[in-house]
Amino acid sequence: MSDSWLSKSLFFTLFFVFSAISSVMVSAEPPIENKVNQQAYEIGLMVRDLQSAIKSPQQQESLLLILNYGSDNRYHRMIRAWLFETLVVVENQLYESQNVKQQNKLQLKSDALKKAIALLNTD
Repeated sequence: MSDSWLSKSLFFTLFFVFSAISSVMVSAEPPIENKVNQQAYEIGLMVRDLQSAIKSPQQQESLLLILNYGSDNRYHRMIRAWLFETLVVVENQLYESQNVKQQNKLQLKSDALKKAIALLNTD
């Protein structure tokens, strides 16, 4: 009788230990919904950072950030297209501008955008 009780006790103890371990293992891996939310959050941060960098592509930090994100094959085409569309807008503003000071700023921005696009094309 004591052997039966001991084996039942051992069985239930092991059962609870394995249940506890498996619940910890399951909770250690986030559910798919959390992974999707995390990916969306990370993409949002990337877009925010790129938006800021594209506004001032003349700065070295901006160029490095653009190249860093642009080297990721998942986002390369999107970033290159975004740079190109921004370049088109800047070039149109440059063409329309009558202010020499504004033209100089726009020309610097245009040159920086062209450099970023060229560097992404070589990656």
